Amino acid sequence: MSALEIDALPENPADRRREPRLRLTSAVPARIGRGEGSLVDLSLHGMRVRHSTPAGRGTRVRVSFEWRGERFAATAEVLASRVAALTADGGTLFESRLRFVDLTADAHEVLDRVLGTIRNRDLRRWVANLRGWTDEETTPHANAPLRDARAAAPSATPSLSAFLRCRFRDGRWEKQWTRDATQPLNGFVLPASVDTGEIARLCSTYEQMDADGRHLLRLMAAAVVKEGVAGV
Repeated sequence: MSALEIDALPENPADRRREPRLRLTSAVPARIGRGEGSLVDLSLHGMRVRHSTPAGRGTRVRVSFEWRGERFAATAEVLASRVAALTADGGTLFESRLRFVDLTADAHEVLDRVLGTIRNRDLRRWVANLRGWTDEETTPHANAPLRDARAAAPSATPSLSAFLRCRFRDGRWEKQWTRDATQPLNGFVLPASVDTGEIARLCSTYEQMDADGRHLLRLMAAAVVKEGVAGV
């Protein structure tokens, strides 16, 4: 075992699908046991944290953090831990994956609000990016490189009347080029010119959402399609 690993476990793809994690874009201070740290990502079932005190796999620790005036606290089990970095003052920074094992009703409500805020932030950012893609398509540059999504389209020069329909069925995504901009109940439709990376991120976000969140995503996708078509 490497000297820079402590009870490290490989990521399990099945666990990632079952427990989607949302990454924090700014530092959120957290307390892990008796030490200080910060959140890396968060899900309904656990979190990934960076902290200054070692934590052995299988041990249980008390974790807490503040979010917009609310306090989240729970007991968590350490699934894996590794040395993430050595600090300039000779200290050690650890990164650990934790699974919640004891959540009160109040903690669960706070966690739901935190995750909802993060999802909405990601969705707003991605929709803004999508609007950027469609704006670029209405004013193409003669020497601009073709994007991945465009290269995969059935036409070498897809217009905003061509769309990509993404449907989530039986835990898998079905993607199909179409001229129909109608939003499906089990997915969404976007302009065919949207970058494939953005499509993948929206699919991942969709999987994490409840029914209300998915409905909101469809409404925003419809707005992107409408704006793009109106700009032609």
